[in-house]
Amino acid sequence: MRENLDREYDVKFFDVGFSTLAARIPKASVHEFTELDSDNISATIRAFDDVAELKDAVAAYVIADGDYVEIDPQRLFHEIMDAEGTEEV
Repeated sequence: MRENLDREYDVKFFDVGFSTLAARIPKASVHEFTELDSDNISATIRAFDDVAELKDAVAAYVIADGDYVEIDPQRLFHEIMDAEGTEEV
């Protein structure tokens, strides 16, 4: 998936036999992940035409240059939707 994502916070859904969300960060390692990375990924996902598509994802990954980490797509969906709700207040 890494080679199919732009390094600067590209986020895409892939079908690898099941729906998978992958988010690329411009870092050597996911251990360098910061709140700014989280904000950028969330903003990119919120800009999707259909954010609800994330609810159908079975897996989600944050991918850096040399490694990756799997995250819970449902938790990510709820965090994005909760943040979106707070911004409207």
